[in-house]
Amino acid sequence: MSPIAYRAEIDGLRAIAVLAVTLYHFGITSMSGGFVGVDVFFVISGYLITAILQRQFAANQFSIADFYRRRALRILPALLFLLAVLCVLMPIAFTPVDIKAFARSLPPVAAFLSNFYFGKEFNYFDAASDTQMLLHTWSLAVEEQFYILYPIMLGLAFRYARRFMAALVWISVLLSFALSVYLLETNQAKIAFYMFPPRAWELGLGAVIALGATPTVANRMAREVLSAGGVALIAFGVFSLTAASSFPGVNALAPCLGAALIIAYGSGTRLGAVLGSRLPRGIGKISYSLYLWHWPVAVVARQFMGAELGLSGLAICLVVSVALAVASYRWIETPFRARTWTQVPVRKLLAGALASLLIAAAAGPALAHMASASLLLRQPQAKSDLAYLDYDRRPESRVEVSRDVCFLTEESPNPELNVQTCLTDRADRPNVLTFGDSHLAYLLPGLREAYPATNFVQATAAGCSPIDDYALGKPYCRPMIDMIYDRLGKHRYQAVILGARWAERDVPSLVASIGRLKASGQTVIVMGPALEYSDALPAVLARMSWIGTGFSTEPFLREDRRELDRIMRDAVTRAGATYVSEQTPLCSENRCEARAPSGAPIVFDYAHYTTDGARRLAARIREDNPGLADVIGPGN
Repeated sequence: MSPIAYRAEIDGLRAIAVLAVTLYHFGITSMSGGFVGVDVFFVISGYLITAILQRQFAANQFSIADFYRRRALRILPALLFLLAVLCVLMPIAFTPVDIKAFARSLPPVAAFLSNFYFGKEFNYFDAASDTQMLLHTWSLAVEEQFYILYPIMLGLAFRYARRFMAALVWISVLLSFALSVYLLETNQAKIAFYMFPPRAWELGLGAVIALGATPTVANRMAREVLSAGGVALIAFGVFSLTAASSFPGVNALAPCLGAALIIAYGSGTRLGAVLGSRLPRGIGKISYSLYLWHWPVAVVARQFMGAELGLSGLAICLVVSVALAVASYRWIETPFRARTWTQVPVRKLLAGALASLLIAAAAGPALAHMASASLLLRQPQAKSDLAYLDYDRRPESRVEVSRDVCFLTEESPNPELNVQTCLTDRADRPNVLTFGDSHLAYLLPGLREAYPATNFVQATAAGCSPIDDYALGKPYCRPMIDMIYDRLGKHRYQAVILGARWAERDVPSLVASIGRLKASGQTVIVMGPALEYSDALPAVLARMSWIGTGFSTEPFLREDRRELDRIMRDAVTRAGATYVSEQTPLCSENRCEARAPSGAPIVFDYAHYTTDGARRLAARIREDNPGLADVIGPGN
């Protein structure tokens, strides 16, 4: 089965994939599962590479060096051009923290190991990932790892087990899919998402089609139905899945099978004609460059326009991304496919490719040393704001939140709370247990100042929501949660304050946990979700100082957190606990406070409070909730 016969349809399928990913990243909420476009790309890649290899094996024309040469000419020019442009752009418009983050990611990107780097550091769907300029290269890394291993494995199978090639690939598909499901079932979602082995089945689906290991369907109407069903399956993934869906695993089946059906049965159908028409084919041809450029455009847009781009922002991003993709395709991709480059000796070309990648990798440490050259630092107010980006590393901040003692993190030398230090009652004042994650830990300095007559004992750990059945987070979470709930069943406090970076999925479990605590005689107070920014607030404020009037922090507030505040208020109140909003005290009808009276940013990142910010919020909470003093003790 030759890939040439399917070229038109595949270009159209690439167009579907890249538009789904692009529009999802630009914030089209109806396309909540647009990230499945990457999975469609994987199926296409598996099909094309297998078809090419199979043909070369059969003609005895395969050369591993020539294969890598073709891959280098296909992948590297546009990627290296992107990296070069971003290396120039970063010091001009980004913060030192952004520059250093970009610089750290350059070596793994150049080594095609960025899936390992981002998989260790970031959840793809978390807000923190939205500022990572090269996050999208994780999928290129997966494909390149496939390209390195697969030709050798398929070549060995072709030579020694040709009759069983398709069966071996099918077995690999099933094993890889089972691994993906297992990883998700065992709370190893990042490994399932980013790593090649649990993603290999998606590429393998394309491979089995190229090997002719799928049913042959000659009937025209049946092919029409199957190819149309393929589009429906992709659309189901794009419009029904969300960032909260368990993925990839079973939820990746629909878009992957959809792509497979179109590749296998789309030729000669009405759908094939549509996908092979001029516009879809044109988009498909620039799909690689569009994929490379759309994400940096989205990152820049969010940093200067806010969390929600709106129609005008979407239009600008699309126009800019397409223009950059067309330019990259026309002047970077196409020239490197010309006959001149294909005639360069393989050794010289691969040596040049390796040298280029080494230069790109070396640019990372060099750029990190240039972080202080950021133009944002030339404006005094911006420089002052940006100093807060490393606030949580300051010694005074660590002391304020009792870091590594009563506030555990992955860096804590002891993964257990010091019970004697953190949970000791005082006989001369009310004792209130504060139980939650890092967000509550950074609010505590403010609560202690607002209610100085109260003894706040502390059990906090990064990434640990204080709910009875919490199964996510870090290894130290479950032991701390079990210990505290056991203690609460035996020891009564004046009140128990629960606080975390809540998610809507936590609400039913939170309500159940409130019921358990009330049954043991505890008075429960729930701190609602903090105001949350789509980028670090000090960086937003710095850009405001740099750009001047007309630039506001309001567009950077995440509306979903505002909605969660309303949902939690109703649920917690119905459960019989006291609800305290962290948002209402800081917000009037049209704006929310971004600075404390001292001038310090309210938060030092997307939502963790500076001490001045915590004091401002706690003072407002005390003013807005006068009855709270009757529950936890008098204020000033």
